[in-house]
Amino acid sequence: MPLFVRFLGGDRAGEVLTFDDDCTRVVLGRSPEECDVLFPLETTIVGREHCALVRDLGRYELRLNCDNPVYLDGELAIEGQELGPRAELQLGEKGPRLLVETRQNESLPSTADQGRRPGAPMLIREAGRTAAAGRRVGLIALILLAIAGYVGYTLWTNTNIDVEDTQAEIKSARSELGATQSELDEAQQRLQETRQQLRETRQLVELIEPKITNLRQLTQQQERILDDIASNVDRVDRRIRRLEPQLAAALKRATPSVYLVLSQNGRDVSPMATAWVVDRERGLLATNGHVAEGFRGAGTMVVRSTSDPPVTLEVESAETHPGYSQFLRLWYEYDPTTRLGNVAAERVASAGPACDVALLKVADPDRLAPALPLADADELGRLEPAYPVGYVGFPMEGIVLGGVNAQAPAPTRHMAYVTALTTYFGEERAPLDRRLLVQHAMPSAGGASGSPIINRDGKVVAVHNAGNVIGVTKQGRRIKSGANIQYGQRADLVRELLQGTADANQFDRRTQWERDIARFYRRRTDLEREIRPVRDHIFAQIAATWESMQTMSGNYRVNVVPEIDGVVTVAPRAQRSITIGEGGPCLAIAYATLLNVDIELELRDSRAGDQRKLIADQDNFRWGRSLGFEVADNRSLSAIVTCESQAADVVLRILRAERTRVPIEEKVANDLQFWRRQLRIFGGQDLEAGLVSEAEGKFPAPVNAKGPAVTQIELEIEEAGEYFAFVSVPGDHRVNLTVTHTDEGTEREFSAFPPDMPSANVAFDLEAATKVTFLVMGDEEDVTYQFRLYRGIPPSPPPV
Repeated sequence: MPLFVRFLGGDRAGEVLTFDDDCTRVVLGRSPEECDVLFPLETTIVGREHCALVRDLGRYELRLNCDNPVYLDGELAIEGQELGPRAELQLGEKGPRLLVETRQNESLPSTADQGRRPGAPMLIREAGRTAAAGRRVGLIALILLAIAGYVGYTLWTNTNIDVEDTQAEIKSARSELGATQSELDEAQQRLQETRQQLRETRQLVELIEPKITNLRQLTQQQERILDDIASNVDRVDRRIRRLEPQLAAALKRATPSVYLVLSQNGRDVSPMATAWVVDRERGLLATNGHVAEGFRGAGTMVVRSTSDPPVTLEVESAETHPGYSQFLRLWYEYDPTTRLGNVAAERVASAGPACDVALLKVADPDRLAPALPLADADELGRLEPAYPVGYVGFPMEGIVLGGVNAQAPAPTRHMAYVTALTTYFGEERAPLDRRLLVQHAMPSAGGASGSPIINRDGKVVAVHNAGNVIGVTKQGRRIKSGANIQYGQRADLVRELLQGTADANQFDRRTQWERDIARFYRRRTDLEREIRPVRDHIFAQIAATWESMQTMSGNYRVNVVPEIDGVVTVAPRAQRSITIGEGGPCLAIAYATLLNVDIELELRDSRAGDQRKLIADQDNFRWGRSLGFEVADNRSLSAIVTCESQAADVVLRILRAERTRVPIEEKVANDLQFWRRQLRIFGGQDLEAGLVSEAEGKFPAPVNAKGPAVTQIELEIEEAGEYFAFVSVPGDHRVNLTVTHTDEGTEREFSAFPPDMPSANVAFDLEAATKVTFLVMGDEEDVTYQFRLYRGIPPSPPPV
C-alpha cells in the first residue's frame, strides 16, 4: 500500500513524494537527518520533527508530540489518529498543508465489508461531535429520535430473543453437559445484565414514542397547510381566469377616459403621470396629490387624451387632499425608526404619502371623455386579498422608446389582484374606514402615478400612487423591489374631494395617525439618544485596543495624542477630506451620530497629482468605521469620509502614537525582570540573571530571495538550569528567535512571541548539559544584531 504526499502550497505546490510498502515510518519536519518530508530551515512554524506517519496493519496512524500541533482535515489531530485513504494535514495553525493518499494493492480481492470500528481517537472525536450535535433542536432532533426509537425497538425485540436463547442454553447445559456452578453463575449474571439492558431499552422507547407521535402530527399539519396554500392559489388563479374577459372589457371601456399628464414649456412637453375623468360636467380629472404638488410653479400642466387625434387640455387649477401634506409633515417630524440590536436602527419607509389624491380642473370640460364611476361603499367593503383588479395608465420610467409617445399616447393595461387592504401603518385588522391603503400585485413604474384601479364592473376602487423601491443608482434611477407589491389610495378619498368633506373627515383621521405612529414606531431622536453612548463606548474600546497594540512589544514608549477630535458635517453622497501630517502610526475613526446613515472611510495620498486610494474601510459597521495606518516617507495623507444616503454629522477622531525607542539596556533589564518574576510566581525560584554568552554580527544575504536573513548560533551549555535568550536589532527592523535543543532524546523547540518585533526573547530550561541552537532571523541583510544568553543563578549572599 504505497503512500503519496502532495504539497498543497508554497514553492513546492503540486510536488508529490512517494513511499513504498516497505517504508513503515514517515517523519515530517525540518531536520535533514531525521525527516523524510523535509521543510526549509526558516519555516519555523514546522518543528524539527513535527510529526510522523506510522504504518500499522495496512493503515497509517499519526504520531504527535505536545509542542507541535497538527490539523487533520481542518480539525486538531489526536495521538494515534488513523488516516483515511485521502487526508489533508496542516503542520501548525497557519503552517504548510499536505495531501496524504494511500492506495490498496489492487491485485488482492477487496475485503468483505464488516463495518468500520473506530479506535480511541475516533471515539473521542465522535464523542465531541455527538455532544455538539446534542445541542441542536427542531426537526433534525426529532428525526434522530425517530431513528433511535426504531433502533431501540429492534434492540428490545432482539434482546427478548437473547433472553430466551440464554435460558435455553442454561437448561441444555445442565442436562447435556453438566455445567459447573461457576459457569451457571456467569450465565445468570449475563442474563441479569441483559434484563437490565431490556429495562433501559423499554424506558428509551417510552421516552421516544411521544416525540415520534408529535413528529407525525407536525408533519401531517404541515402537509395540510401546504395543501391549503396550493388550493388557495389554484382557486385565485381560476377566479382570475374566469373574470379575466370581463375585467379586460372593463379596462378597454375605461381607456378613453384616461389621460396623459404633461409638463409644457413653450413647444416642449414632458410626459409625467396619469389622470382620469371623474366629473365631466365640472371639468375634473383625478390623479395623485404628489402629481398636483409637483407642478406648482413649474410650467404649465396639460392633459392629453388617447384619441386620434389626441385632445390636449390645459389644467387651470388643482386641489390636493388636505391629508396629503398633514401625513407628510407628521412622518417627517416623527421620523419613524425601528431598532436593530444595540447600536443600529433602520428608518421606516412609508408606503408613499397618505391621502395621495388630487383633482385637476380643465378649462374646456365639453372636450373631455366620459367620467369613470367611483365604486360605492358596499363595493369598497368587498375589497380583500385576491380581489381581481386592473389599471390603465402610462408607466414610463426605465422603459424603452421613452416609455410613452407624448404626441400619440398609448396607455398600458394591467390585470392582477389586491394583496391586502391596510391602514397607512400596515394594520389589517383596523376598522374599514381606516384601511385606506390598497396593496396590489400589478407591475408599475414612474408615470403610472394617478392611474385608476378598476374592478370587473368598470368602477374605480383606488388610485395607484406608489411602489416598492429598494435603492437608487448613481445615475439617480430607482431600483424596484422584486416583491411586486404596489400601492393605491382607496377611491372614497376622491369622493371626499368631490363632496367637499375632506377637511371635516381629516380631523379625526389625523388624531388616529398620531396615536398609530407612536404605537408602532420609535421616534428617531429618542433612539439616537439611547444609541449614541453605546457607539461612543464601542469606538472607545477600539481606540484602547489600538493603543495597547502600539505598546505590546515593549520596544517603545508610546504617547497617544488626539490630532483631530470633533464632529464634522458631511453632505449626502459627498466626501469630507481631512489632511493628516507626517510621522508615526495613526488610527482614524469615523461614525455617524444619526441613525440610518451608511458611511465609508478611506485613505489617500495627499501629494499633488497623486490621489491614489491607499486603504479603504476595513470592517466594523455600516454606520461606523475605523482604519489603522502609518504615515511615512515624508508625505501627508488624507482621510476621506463619505456619506451615501443623506447629510450627516460624523464623529471623526484621528489618534497618533508618538513613539520613543527604549534603549537596549533598559529593554533587556525590563525583559529580565519579567522573566525572573515569572520564575518566582510559577516555579517558586528566586534567581538572578547571570550572563552566559553574548554575540554581535550582521545578517547574511537570504538564501531565498523571498525568505528572511538567517544566522545560526550554536552553544555547548555545560550546566542544567533556567535560561533566557535575548536578541535585538536597531531602528524599525524586525527580528525573530527560535531555540532548539535535545532533552532525553527528544528535540524541543521554542519560538519568541510576539514575532516580528525589534527585539525577541525566549525562556527555556535544560535538564542536563547539551548543545543548543539559536536561529536568529532578520528582515534585511547587513543589519546588525545583538545576542545575549542569561542563566538563572542563586542570589549572592548578603555581605556580613
